[in-house]
Amino acid sequence: MKRKIMMLLMVFVLIINTQWSIRADDAENEISLRYTHISSISAGLSIDSSNVANCLGTVTIRDNYKSRMYVSLYKSSSSGSYSRIKMWAQDFTGTGMKIMNKYYTVTRGYKYKVKVEVRIYNSAGNVIETAEKYSVTVDNT
Repeated sequence: MKRKIMMLLMVFVLIINTQWSIRADDAENEISLRYTHISSISAGLSIDSSNVANCLGTVTIRDNYKSRMYVSLYKSSSSGSYSRIKMWAQDFTGTGMKIMNKYYTVTRGYKYKVKVEVRIYNSAGNVIETAEKYSVTVDNT
């Protein structure tokens, strides 16, 4: 029950704090879309008192294409660099918000972050768009 509440809370926070994929074009002083088929992408990470990491990825797809979301969990090393310790992938079809929520037990004493990558495929199976987003870093000490 606690995990369901945590997940719902994280989804709510991510929806509110979603980074919309928009950039300003200074030359013409107009706003244009950064992505053609992706409206938004976000990544979230929380670690509970039992050292269970809740890794969350969300993406909103505009067009009716196949997509694949990768959610990767990264762990810090003593040198300060990060290495991937776990990755999940899930395929989606259609438009709208897609959510991927995974759990993984982590070790105390390290920093962690999540990377979400989304690939959009055309009908021939070719990648036509890619987007990625990192979560904030969580210190699990």
